[in-house]
Amino acid sequence: MVLLFQLLDGLLQLATYGLIIWVLCSWVLVSGLGGGVRIHIERLALFLDGIFEPLLRPVRRFMPPMGGLDLAPMVLFLALLGARQGLHSLFFALAGSY
Repeated sequence: MVLLFQLLDGLLQLATYGLIIWVLCSWVLVSGLGGGVRIHIERLALFLDGIFEPLLRPVRRFMPPMGGLDLAPMVLFLALLGARQGLHSLFFALAGSY
């Protein structure tokens, strides 16, 4: 059970870091920065876009961008943090019952 907890926790943590990197890549690309590494940033952003866009689509359906500001990544970020916190609570509740 501990191994399953660690696997799920690691996946949620990896998804959280990936989302942060995806947001930073999009900011760099929109701002025109990046210089000589721009092509690598574009590739990374495209890869992460394939992962996070399907997760963001349902959020954007209920919460479209407001004034050019897309808050869907923040909602997904909070959902990932909440899922991780819930996983920790569940694990400690189950561990305490043994």
